Amino acid sequence: MSLTFVNVFGEQITAARMAGMRHIGAEQERRKRAAIKADSAMAHKGWRVTGIPPGALEDAMASHQRVLELAAKAGAYVA
Repeated sequence: MSLTFVNVFGEQITAARMAGMRHIGAEQERRKRAAIKADSAMAHKGWRVTGIPPGALEDAMASHQRVLELAAKAGAYVA
């Protein structure tokens, strides 16, 4: 008597089929680890990093001020 493995549909699982399933599982694990690694780049000392980078607000305000000055020189009404 030999031992055979079947899936939930009663289909026999061969060595080639098992290798294919292992490959699929390894690929899923690789993708999961890559996603975790990419997500860890957005963390600092365990804290999730969100928001705007340092200095971006000052740069935006300076850019807006330059636009207002150009508009005033062109004769536009600036409130």
